Amino acid sequence: MNIKTKKQILKELERVNKEIEKNKGSSFTLYPLIKYKEALLWILEDKKEGDNYGFKKFNS
Repeated sequence: MNIKTKKQILKELERVNKEIEKNKGSSFTLYPLIKYKEALLWILEDKKEGDNYGFKKFNS
């Protein structure tokens, strides 16, 4: 993953964290935000270029 992509994901994580703080009382909006945050964190894990971000294992 290149630096630009990583910075974009980190910026999006920051935005999602702010939204989560704003919507703490509403599970209707909170649940999708948490799932989105989990997906972003999963992508940020040490994935290498060309491994389809971990999807290769499901296609083999």
